[in-house]
Amino acid sequence: ALARVIASEAGSGTPAEQRTIAWTIRNRFRGKSIYATQHPWRAQKGSNPPFSSARDASDAHRRLAAEVLAADQSEDPTGGATSFFEPRMQDAFAAAGALARAGETGSRTINGVKMSDITRFKNYKKDAAGIRANWSPGSAQYATAGRFEFWGSASALARRGNPAPREIAVGGD
Repeated sequence: ALARVIASEAGSGTPAEQRTIAWTIRNRFRGKSIYATQHPWRAQKGSNPPFSSARDASDAHRRLAAEVLAADQSEDPTGGATSFFEPRMQDAFAAAGALARAGETGSRTINGVKMSDITRFKNYKKDAAGIRANWSPGSAQYATAGRFEFWGSASALARRGNPAPREIAVGGD
């Protein structure tokens, strides 16, 4: 199940982006099973559930999932993040949603993102700034890795002295 989320959420990403996604999922489901026989998520529709597992996993995704699940928590590059999003994509989805709600249909390229049918984004109303504003009362940004931002509990971060968001290197690995 974790390998499918890696493939669905960051399949075209760098190894570091995929690893940070995997750790965020592990952190989110701490205490719940995230192994292949139990699926705490399904193919994503809007933001419910919070992660997509719609794509099939490759052997590489399965190996990465196994590594992350077997690793000690001290190896978590995100510092305990439990949520993530890709700001550029969220901005494009929100723009497509606005067009769809205005009655537009068909294919579009928005902010460099090709979309085959904008009507499927009709329910996307929050751009990246809207997501951050919605999350910020109880959440804080923990890290960035490439095109992703990683967020978690603001109170947990405060207990660690509110360190600045980590910059996770994504090239060359």
